[in-house]
Amino acid sequence: MPTAYSYLRFSSPEQAKGDSIRRQAEATAQWCQRNGATLDTSLSLRDEGVSAFKGKNRENPDVHGMAAFLQAVKTGRVPVGSYLVLENLDRLTRESIVPAVNLFTGLLMAGVKIVQLRPVEQVFTAGADMTGVMLALVELSRGNSESVMKSERICAAWSNKRKQASTKVLTRRIPTWLTHTGEKLALDPKKAETVRKLFSLANCGLGLTQIASRLNDSRVPVLGRKQVASPNQLGVQPDKKTRRPVVWSASLVYKILTSRAVIGEYQPHRGRGADRKPVGDPIPDYYPPVITREEFAATQAGIRRRATIGRGRRGQHVNLFAGLLRDARTGGSLTVAHHSARESVIFPSGATHGRGDRWVSYPLAAFEKSVLSQLVEIKVEELQSGGPTVSRVETLRSRLAEVESLLKKWRAKMDRPELVDVVADKLSELEAERREATGQLAEAEQEGATPLAEAMGQLRTLGKAIEQDNGDQTRLHCRSAIRRAVESIWCLFMPGRGTRVAAVQVWFKGGAHRDYLILCRGGFSNGKAARPGSSWVRSLHFPGQKGELDLRVRQHAADFEKVLLACDLKQLENLGNPDMVPETST
Repeated sequence: MPTAYSYLRFSSPEQAKGDSIRRQAEATAQWCQRNGATLDTSLSLRDEGVSAFKGKNRENPDVHGMAAFLQAVKTGRVPVGSYLVLENLDRLTRESIVPAVNLFTGLLMAGVKIVQLRPVEQVFTAGADMTGVMLALVELSRGNSESVMKSERICAAWSNKRKQASTKVLTRRIPTWLTHTGEKLALDPKKAETVRKLFSLANCGLGLTQIASRLNDSRVPVLGRKQVASPNQLGVQPDKKTRRPVVWSASLVYKILTSRAVIGEYQPHRGRGADRKPVGDPIPDYYPPVITREEFAATQAGIRRRATIGRGRRGQHVNLFAGLLRDARTGGSLTVAHHSARESVIFPSGATHGRGDRWVSYPLAAFEKSVLSQLVEIKVEELQSGGPTVSRVETLRSRLAEVESLLKKWRAKMDRPELVDVVADKLSELEAERREATGQLAEAEQEGATPLAEAMGQLRTLGKAIEQDNGDQTRLHCRSAIRRAVESIWCLFMPGRGTRVAAVQVWFKGGAHRDYLILCRGGFSNGKAARPGSSWVRSLHFPGQKGELDLRVRQHAADFEKVLLACDLKQLENLGNPDMVPETST
């Protein structure tokens, strides 16, 4: 008895709720019974909710039934002379005529007989006459024409919907923190509060994993997942369908923190899955906003900072200056080594990573206290106003306005038939420029979302709070404030044992810098007498240097190192500002 294989396919997942599967399966079984064929069910040839308009059903044999069948034909798993039973040829493919005919005739040439049950029952073979082939071409062309027409109608309908987006809700699919109230959208109070909590934690300096852990510890319900009413024995709420634990993850936190829907924007898309792409510009004020645009921009700036500085697993100690410290000798990064039996130190990370950097360390406690004591005393008015970020924003805004003006002028020329091709090319070029300028402007605005004055105010408050509470949470918040205000900290540590010397240059966002000299004297105890360690910090000047000292420049660092090596303790003190009062003992 010949072997038959049944291929079932429908495009929309909603069709699974109807009669499509039963109808196709029963028709195939009846044909096999009438024609004495054995139906082989060992191959699962179903593509439910898979479109054949662009050949998606034959792309991946591990996922799609038609692709698996084609692979089985190629490997000989499907014997020559077998039947492939279809309700209609449009179940096989709805592609344009050339790839559709290639698929159809390729199966016939491989020895597979194709059975069409509707509208007219017919068996196609490699020896089919012209009439049979023409009928197949008509059916394949009809299926493609229907899909093309449906696609055009859907695109036109969505285009019309997008035009009405300012006054009408486009789709029932909405962010999980929103709810439908008739024809309008409203915030779900509890879920909206959860979203605000995410942004608050992020703006306090917590990373994605830390935010997820804190929400899980507080048993905050996970947004976007249906959960049972009562938690399990571990206090975790399982998923309503799978019964698996539902917990916050770093990826989910990131998805919410970067979604512009929280500020009310809606970005229309076209396509499904990996083919889903944005269409047109975002629609502002479509959703009720959860947070302000300023809060959103500040969060994005913080995410980018954490992506470029201070990355990696956090140890037992929160380093206030993680990712900001640079070695003036090499330009490499500085890291911290913690010891249980002796004091913690800062040293060049290249000294242990095989890059041959010189090992010169400095006591962490003295460095941290000295630098922080100066940062909290700086008045923002003393720092350079404006700066590169502001300048870049203004430049990009001017460029965007110029491009939009050009677009308006070129669109006005579309009525001239002799210039249509030229105008179309120019409009395409200007649209690309506009998209690029818009993206760059958004990035620049996010970089300047937290003004220097605000960042320095937060740093002043948190820096002083550390004196009362040196716990991890206070230090995390303080580190976040430092990163919002400080670009980098360049250090020149001098070798020595008794009195340790460090030249430090702090570069702020906006281009200003402050220079300091730190001296640290180690304490000692011989059983009879003891002297506690002490340190002081003073503003620094570079004698004999033309122009400002810039420790980012290797030659400046090398020249100043020679100055420090030639100075005794009294001369080193004179390098600082005599008006500054030495720090108390540490």
